[in-house]
Amino acid sequence: MSDFTAATAALLRATTLMLTTRNEVLDWASGAATGGPKGDGTYPFTQDDGSVIYVPSPARITAANPNRVLVPAIVTIWAGQSNAVGSPTDRTTDYVADPLTMAYHKVDGLRPYLPNTFAGYSKGNPTGEWAAELRYAQRFRAAYPRIPHFIVKYAMGGTMIYRSDDGQATLDWNVQSQDELYARTRTHVRDAMAAIKAAGYDPIIRLVGWVQGENDTSIPLWADAYATNLTALLRGMRDLDDGWRVGPSAQIYIARLSQTFVDYAMGAQANNRASTVRAAQDQVVSASPGGPTILVNTDGLPIEADKTHYSKAGLYQLGDRFADLDALGSPAQDMPGAVTGFAVASTTSTSVTLTFNAAARATSYQYRLNGVGSWEALPNGKTIEGLTAQTNFSVQVRALNSGGSGPETAPVGFTTENSGPAPILKNGTFSTAAGWLLRDGFTISGGKMHLNAVPQWTYSEHANISLVAGQQYKITATLSNVVKGMIVFGTEGSSSETIRIGFDANGTKSATFVAAAGATTLIVKSTEEGTTMDLDDIIIELA
Repeated sequence: MSDFTAATAALLRATTLMLTTRNEVLDWASGAATGGPKGDGTYPFTQDDGSVIYVPSPARITAANPNRVLVPAIVTIWAGQSNAVGSPTDRTTDYVADPLTMAYHKVDGLRPYLPNTFAGYSKGNPTGEWAAELRYAQRFRAAYPRIPHFIVKYAMGGTMIYRSDDGQATLDWNVQSQDELYARTRTHVRDAMAAIKAAGYDPIIRLVGWVQGENDTSIPLWADAYATNLTALLRGMRDLDDGWRVGPSAQIYIARLSQTFVDYAMGAQANNRASTVRAAQDQVVSASPGGPTILVNTDGLPIEADKTHYSKAGLYQLGDRFADLDALGSPAQDMPGAVTGFAVASTTSTSVTLTFNAAARATSYQYRLNGVGSWEALPNGKTIEGLTAQTNFSVQVRALNSGGSGPETAPVGFTTENSGPAPILKNGTFSTAAGWLLRDGFTISGGKMHLNAVPQWTYSEHANISLVAGQQYKITATLSNVVKGMIVFGTEGSSSETIRIGFDANGTKSATFVAAAGATTLIVKSTEEGTTMDLDDIIIELA
């Protein structure tokens, strides 16, 4: 068996069983022909049982097989401005390192595509920022488990196709500009293709993903020239002599300006040029200069508050739309929809119960706590057990079906309860006047009990607190807007008791007492003529 065949078999086993780690993949991908622990160009991959296999690096395979048959590999090119770079507020991902999905690095050559570590280039520098290519890569891998996929990404935020003056700080994608983004990407793509071939692959450009246009809406002249400039750019991409050498058969996908951005630009910014650029994109795609050109609809994608940049969920869905048009695996319309109406319904000391509306096409749901770790199956009752008492958490959910996972919700925070017995009265005591018998000067509104010039020894009462005779309890009260007077609390039933600690100042104060026999009623009593204050809350619990 040749080194190449052995390497392919070993890598497929490692990929299938998910036995590789990030560092092992990085070492293997960039390994020298005579490098590695053994000095023979092979690098270790650790298996689940602890055993180690040694796989020849691409450099070793190339050196050992000068007359080798190249392995077909797919190349996708991603370019444009900030939505091609990727700048969501939440950059966490569920992407798992895959040794058959690589990205081109100008210094290190071919490296594993690792979102938030290395995904491509922005402003001419390596970046971990990721965009639609991440989700497309996942869909490609699901559709073609054994085919190598190389991602070549070169993008820069705040850039246009309209030609700026050469040498200015703002770079552009115009084909006539010297040493600017079109030319730099041309060099980057050619270098990447050469590196892929040198590693033993026959690279086939499957598509170009172009995500750009917002900046060309800034000035009428730029917007009016967009159709002409985009047409020239697409022809330059396909040019086999002086261009990116994409060729006439590769598909070029144009991500259309979203309607959300257009509406925002035309409304808040009084910028009608956004509709001009969007219409120009439609026009150019319809003409398909030089080869198949496909419009990617971005309407409805989740977007950040600036109405310009796609959110994490928006970039995932944009990647799905690229993949759908490329007929990769289960189309997005068969995948679950978004969970809506997501909230925390209730908590205990060890659990949280969630509420949300059913997502379209969902067969089950998963949750994740605190934005880290793995996604877990959510029980049918939507209650997550086994939590720590009196602890702050955040929780997210997403829908599942056989096609994959839907967009995850934004995190919702909650705090678990105290692990002690549930209070007899607790927060929300004054949410309504129900259960209270209010006497002269006592009212309840706005979630508080108000005492307004209450006569001395006047009281109000709350029935059915059902205390256990002889049991010690703690009462905690929170006062505000204290103008005059003092209040005390008491219990009544078959016998009565006054809790002999007065409450007369803003803030929270507690006292303990032993319940009288048959105590079923709580008394709030003014001890001074004209008592005026607000009682924000009362909590009675076991001491």
